[in-house]
Amino acid sequence: MAPLRPLLMLALLAWVALADQESCKGRCTDGFIAERKCQCDELCSYYQSCCTDYVAECKPQVTRGDVFLQPDDEYRAYDYHEETRHNTSVQEEQRIPVLLAKTEETPVLKPEEEAPPPGPQTDDLGVPEEELCSGKPFDAFTNLKNGSVFAFRGLYCYELDEKAVRPGYPKLIQDVWGIKGPIDAAFTRINCQGKTYLFKGSQYWRFDDGVLDPNYPREISEGFKGIPDDVDAALALPAHSYSGR
Repeated sequence: MAPLRPLLMLALLAWVALADQESCKGRCTDGFIAERKCQCDELCSYYQSCCTDYVAECKPQVTRGDVFLQPDDEYRAYDYHEETRHNTSVQEEQRIPVLLAKTEETPVLKPEEEAPPPGPQTDDLGVPEEELCSGKPFDAFTNLKNGSVFAFRGLYCYELDEKAVRPGYPKLIQDVWGIKGPIDAAFTRINCQGKTYLFKGSQYWRFDDGVLDPNYPREISEGFKGIPDDVDAALALPAHSYSGR
């Protein structure tokens, strides 16, 4: 009998191991049962306590043409280490990647992997795009005799009415006034002519209804004695005369 004892022990161990492999057959709606060694409830996949046949018994696979019993975003693909069942049909082999694609999550960047903030956008000519509400300070303002207001900032200018920016703006200062921005200052005279003056560096330009007057630009020291170059700001005040004129 001694030689038979090891065989009996092996048979007993095999029977115990087989008994441990409980099935989900008929248990899919029973919920969690603490006395069971494996579970068949909806949360067993989260706690990794599902029986080996949980997917086969409780999660019917959905193929193209089947009637969906629940919204398609509630179907999940489950992967277990103890899963040994292999699909034999071509349709089931094609079904798995479809379900995986639906449950794939967008990766979250860690703090050290966060993408750097985007730099300023540029147009085809390499000029940074202008945004009205960027928070950057404006270089100059002037109101024209037609009632509109021009605001200058960097390489661009805006034409404003009483309520908003006029359509088509911002535009490059060079495209509107023929001067490459930025400019230092601007003002429009308060008289019948209402000519507009733009200052940049050591020069100034004079415009009549947006048209540059002949023989301009000129040196600031030539037209405005005692005024230094690189003017910070300019404004027009009503006066009876200037330099005896």
